[in-house]
Amino acid sequence: MRARRIGTRGSFALLVACALAAPASAQATTQTTPFAQNWANTGLITAEDDWSGVAGLVGRRGDDLTTATATDPRTVLADGSATPLELIANQVNPNALTSGGIAEFELADPTVALQPSGTADAPHLVVALTTAGRRDVTFSYRLRDIDGSTDNTVQPIDLQYRVGGAGSWTSVGGGFVADATTGPSLATLETPVAVKLPADADDKPLVELRVITTNAIGNDEWVGIDDIAATSTPLAASDPGGSAALPAGGQGAGAAPAPAKKPLKCRKGFKKKQVKGKPKCVKKRKKHHKRGR
Repeated sequence: MRARRIGTRGSFALLVACALAAPASAQATTQTTPFAQNWANTGLITAEDDWSGVAGLVGRRGDDLTTATATDPRTVLADGSATPLELIANQVNPNALTSGGIAEFELADPTVALQPSGTADAPHLVVALTTAGRRDVTFSYRLRDIDGSTDNTVQPIDLQYRVGGAGSWTSVGGGFVADATTGPSLATLETPVAVKLPADADDKPLVELRVITTNAIGNDEWVGIDDIAATSTPLAASDPGGSAALPAGGQGAGAAPAPAKKPLKCRKGFKKKQVKGKPKCVKKRKKHHKRGR
C-alpha cells in the first residue's frame, strides 16, 4: 500500500489548471485491428496526465473502485471512467518513484506501468477498439516486473472487457495473473497474456479492454503493460446462393436443379443393357443357325 501522492502534483494551482484544461485526452480514440503499442516511441507522452498522443489508450487512477487492500481485481467491475486520468510522464527509475498510479518509464525498453496506492486504488489502462465487420478478436500483452527495489508484494493483474463505452466490466477468462512480480530487489519476471474475447465482442462499433490491478498489502510494485496487441479476422462473406444453410444432401432451396442426363444411345452393332444397375452399350452377338443332318 503506497501513500497518497503529494507535492506539486497535488497543489491547488495544479487542480485549477486541470479544471480549466480542455478534456481532449479524456477518452481513447477508437482503433481498428490489427492494433499494437509497444511504447518504443517515447515522444508520444510529453505531459502529466495527457494521453492525447497515444492512439486508442487512456489510463485512470481508479480511486475508490475498492477501498480495501488485497482486493481480487476480478471482482472490481465498476465503470471507473469518472475517476481521474493518470499519467506520470517521462520517468527513468522505477525503483525511486514511490508515488502510485500509472507512469511512463523511458528505460532501455520503454513501457507504461501500473502501481496502486492509497489514492490510486485500482489503476487501469483502457484500450478502445472497433470490431465492426470482424470476429475472433484476440488481445495480448506482456506484463513486466520493472521494480527492482526492496518492495515485495503480491501484485495481481486482470483483463476485463465490455461492449460499448459505459457500464460494468466482465473479467476475461484466461486474463488473470495472480502475481506479476517477484522480489525483493528483483525485476526480471515477464508474464505473457493472450486471450480470445467472447463472441459478443465480434462485429461491434466499440469494444473496450481494461488491464487493472488493485492496492496490495505492503508496498506495491511497478508492473509494465507492454507489447499490447489486438488482432481479428473478417466476418465470413455473405452467400446469396444459400449454401451456408444447405440441408443434408447439399442442395439449398435457392439453388438451380441439377441438369437432366441425356438418354443413352448405342451405335450400330451394339445394344443397351443393364450392367450392375447402370445402362451400358454392349456388342450384339451374332445368331448361329444349326445345320440339319
